[in-house]
Amino acid sequence: SLREGHLDLPLSPDRPVDLISATDVGSVVAETFQVPRKFNGKEIDLVADRVSMNKIASVMGRFLSMQVEYRKSEGSAGLQGSLIDHFHWLEKSGHHGDIGQTSEFLNRFNIQLTNFRDYLREMKDKVSFDKAA
Repeated sequence: SLREGHLDLPLSPDRPVDLISATDVGSVVAETFQVPRKFNGKEIDLVADRVSMNKIASVMGRFLSMQVEYRKSEGSAGLQGSLIDHFHWLEKSGHHGDIGQTSEFLNRFNIQLTNFRDYLREMKDKVSFDKAA
């Protein structure tokens, strides 16, 4: 667990994962409803960042002011149903959205997506984490 200084998921440490915050998804969805002609007929990869699991653990550690090590968990301990399938898919092939194309398209509409580091920075003041708990 993070409290114990490790992040465990069934993905290889160097496996890149495409990320986007729920807030960013909400911003894009809101814009599509407000001005649908901007997006009519467009297919957009909603991806703000691509980060390896090792990097995710490292960045989380810096924001939590503690060492966080990434460890690939074996099997599907603690996971159920479609979440198991999702991690298998991520490990095998995953999503590889075009971050540059996504940013270029959304920048035309003044929509800025949040990278992982900035997301954690924004969340740091909103979420408490007691290492002793």
